[in-house]
Amino acid sequence: MIFEYRLNVKDFQEMNKAHPKKILKIYFLGIAVFLIFMSLLPLIQSGKITLQDIITDVILPNLILFICFYLGMKIIPPLILKYSWKNHPASQRDIHVEVVEEGLIISTSVEESNLKWAIFESWLETPNLFLVYQTKNCCNIFPKRAFMSEADINQFRDILRERVSQTQRN
Repeated sequence: MIFEYRLNVKDFQEMNKAHPKKILKIYFLGIAVFLIFMSLLPLIQSGKITLQDIITDVILPNLILFICFYLGMKIIPPLILKYSWKNHPASQRDIHVEVVEEGLIISTSVEESNLKWAIFESWLETPNLFLVYQTKNCCNIFPKRAFMSEADINQFRDILRERVSQTQRN
């Protein structure tokens, strides 16, 4: 099987949405617990805690901080992604992929990689992409539009099922 494609910024956006963010959620939760504890500490040390103090000194400031942080996490990454895309022309070259018994041969006008199936630890399918992971944070992106037909998409999916374990990405 042979297919060719050129990635676009929408491919990277879809990959970024599908890519697991469990560690960020754990990190965010840890920071939230720490900040709430640090906000409560002066109230606990003073010995007098009222509901008004908890609302004005703990809940309200932390809520505002969490909302700003959440909005920043929703707004900034897409901007960074677009900026990175514009400044990384190597990602914008035509990509040629040959699926062989031993693995994948991926080439562009300036490089060629022979990747054995053993290098891939898992894969994930999105509505428009196959993401084939070499590590937890490194994947090859194969857009479904690169395939000539639905039958080719199904054949590639079957090859991935046979050669690479499909694990739930966390």
